[in-house]
Amino acid sequence: MYGRIARLPLNGKVLSRNILLDRVITMIHKLPIFRESVKIAIKRAQEKMRQDYSVQQSTEFQVEDHVLYDNSPNYHMKLEKK
Repeated sequence: MYGRIARLPLNGKVLSRNILLDRVITMIHKLPIFRESVKIAIKRAQEKMRQDYSVQQSTEFQVEDHVLYDNSPNYHMKLEKK
């Protein structure tokens, strides 16, 4: 295209079976290390979410407290039969 010949990264090279097997073996050995790093990253992200979006305590109302009550039918329409 545009007067150039396309070249692939492995153009002219042939991967031998031993190189591929060595690559698979190294990946298998690195897998537990990768899993541990992922577990640590997930725990860090969960802790950050807990800090950013902490659970709000429910408010208990007393007698004669003014509260806003929404009794619109939009919330209950999904449960009704058509």
